[in-house]
Amino acid sequence: MAMKPLIAIVTTALLCAGFCPIGSADDLGGASPPRVDMKLRRDWQYKRVHQIALRYILLERYKEAEKFLQDFIAEHPDDAESRYSLGLLYAQTGEAEKAVAEFKKAIDLGLPPGRILVGPRALLEPIAETAFYRELLADFGNIPLHGPLLGEVTNATASIWVRTAEASPVTLVVSEADDAETKQEFGSFKTEAANDFTLVLQAEGLEAGTKYNYAIRIGDGPLLHNEGWWFETFAKPGDEVKFSLAFGGGAGFVPDNEY
Repeated sequence: MAMKPLIAIVTTALLCAGFCPIGSADDLGGASPPRVDMKLRRDWQYKRVHQIALRYILLERYKEAEKFLQDFIAEHPDDAESRYSLGLLYAQTGEAEKAVAEFKKAIDLGLPPGRILVGPRALLEPIAETAFYRELLADFGNIPLHGPLLGEVTNATASIWVRTAEASPVTLVVSEADDAETKQEFGSFKTEAANDFTLVLQAEGLEAGTKYNYAIRIGDGPLLHNEGWWFETFAKPGDEVKFSLAFGGGAGFVPDNEY
């Protein structure tokens, strides 16, 4: 069965997990673009189970997807991710009420409500006008859907990533940790659907070797701050300084290992 154009696009986006750059190989620093893989490998790692279910859905093999998920739920009745996947399935089969019921079950089992808004949004279009979905959007109107996450920090700049629920202006406020009067506001940012409602906020003109606190405002909402939202700029070029280097990896989502 040939996939619909929409499904093909969604497939590519999903298998990139929302983070693959789009464009030529040059945009990837010389690396090859990701290849779409729709094979139904069953190695039964938890993180693979819902990839298989999603592939069934994207291939429009809805009956197989439903049986696959129901069989898994029979053995794992408290699995929120499986309920979420069923919600995606029923949205595609035009059963909006059943989709919403499964999403609510997923939330009751511990799925973060924002996870539903993240999408894949193309698969959620059939429930976009339901009261359930509109209420979720309202709940996240002035708070981050994801982030903020601290990115690159230099001796004079800092980058901070954030995702909002809908297209929204976002303001970044930075102040020295020991002097709130040094507050600087950076406000010419707006999330857009074309970038999956994400953006990178950029603070510039900072002092080298200085600890800063940061806060964000989404739309006309309150200024949001957390005690963990801080960074320290690098020393001036040429200065001798000690620093730590850490490495991380993407091992996949496994609920028992999350915290």
